[in-house]
Amino acid sequence: MIYEMALPRFAHAMSEGQITEWHKSVGDYVKVGDILFDLETEKVNVPVESPVSGKIVEIHGQVSETLPVGAVVALIETDG
Repeated sequence: MIYEMALPRFAHAMSEGQITEWHKSVGDYVKVGDILFDLETEKVNVPVESPVSGKIVEIHGQVSETLPVGAVVALIETDG
């Protein structure tokens, strides 16, 4: 099963964010809670954790790219 990792919303007024660093790459195996990337918004810089375990098969959000909340930034092939 493929899980679409979307750019999360951390505040009601948040509409977009910028990926400042990826901590994982395509082909890496991740567990729930592993840090995938760092996200910068107007008010906060926050590490974003993986909500699922599996293998990263695609990365769509690039470093320094500003994306809207809900945009798919990575695809993770889950264990289930």
